Amino acid sequence: MAETIVIRTANPGDITLEEVEVVAKAIRDLRLNCDVQVEGQQREGYGATWFEILRIALLGGAFGVGKVFAEEVAKKVADIAVDWARGRFRGRKSASKRPVYVAIYGPDGVVKSVVIRNATDEPEDHTEEDQRLARKASRKQ
Repeated sequence: MAETIVIRTANPGDITLEEVEVVAKAIRDLRLNCDVQVEGQQREGYGATWFEILRIALLGGAFGVGKVFAEEVAKKVADIAVDWARGRFRGRKSASKRPVYVAIYGPDGVVKSVVIRNATDEPEDHTEEDQRLARKASRKQ
């Protein structure tokens, strides 16, 4: 399988495909030698969440072989997403009170997850909490 990064907006009404394309371009500019794709998830039924959600998947052999490599890529991608979200809070979403949740997944689940609440504060790292919740959920199955 070729290395691919897939960026998915959970709700194109919150984070538009055009906005996701900005993130994709910044990731492509890293020249990671992988394909970067943008997808919009179709909403089905009702879903209410306080967060605007952006999910990023690291797919392919290189991301599964080296955990350190996947974590390094996830850090770079998270930095891009945080910069993008901060700019978004300064721009068209300046009046928004809804935080942006960014989750980056590797072959083994969540590699990095952060919440960006505004244009200036440091992002909140939710990685350990999300990994713990995923382990707990997998034990119940």
